[in-house]
Amino acid sequence: MKINLLIVFVFLSIIIYANIDSMHGIIGLTKRDGGLGCLCHDLNPSSSVTVWIEGPDSVIRNSTAQFRLLMTGGPAIAGGFNSASYFGNLETVDTLAQVLFGELTHTSPNPFLNDTVYWDFIYIAPDTLVTDTIYSVANSVNGNGNPSNDQWNFGANFTVRIIDNPVPVELANFVVTENQNNIQINWTTITETNNSGFDIERKTESSDWIKIIFLQGYGT
Repeated sequence: MKINLLIVFVFLSIIIYANIDSMHGIIGLTKRDGGLGCLCHDLNPSSSVTVWIEGPDSVIRNSTAQFRLLMTGGPAIAGGFNSASYFGNLETVDTLAQVLFGELTHTSPNPFLNDTVYWDFIYIAPDTLVTDTIYSVANSVNGNGNPSNDQWNFGANFTVRIIDNPVPVELANFVVTENQNNIQINWTTITETNNSGFDIERKTESSDWIKIIFLQGYGT
């Protein structure tokens, strides 16, 4: 009898601890470091829960971009999540999420809107040109305080390429011709990105570069 009571006490303690812990967020659950998911709610992920990340697949190094983690399925009353990346840093957009030891998690269960719940966050790209991965896991809860009927699943790994600052103009050709004392320059662009125009400069052996004309660009 004492053994049975002890087992029941331990089981209830685990449920209470898991419920309190997940109410305010939890980390270390993603596949980044071999996390096993939201085991305090269910031992296995549920195929009825779909978790995914939306955002750009490339980010300029040392810059920021906004992403969104979404979830559908399960009891669909409220949800919580955990997200982590290898090289970049994750930051919050609002009070729905928090950063704990470099990972993102919820601050409190976020109610579903219709059939979906989501969290916005900021990704800060590292200085190195690498391919990063954002990992995610999210839990759909019934809101009754009993985690036994909740369902969770891992999100698909989201790959982000860290790229260098793009060249604003791509040239198809650039031709310089001399006609007596005159120099003629002709060029054709393939693409222009936020290009206001071109400064044409000249220089002699005894002078610095001097702008002689500005030619309007095509923007983007």
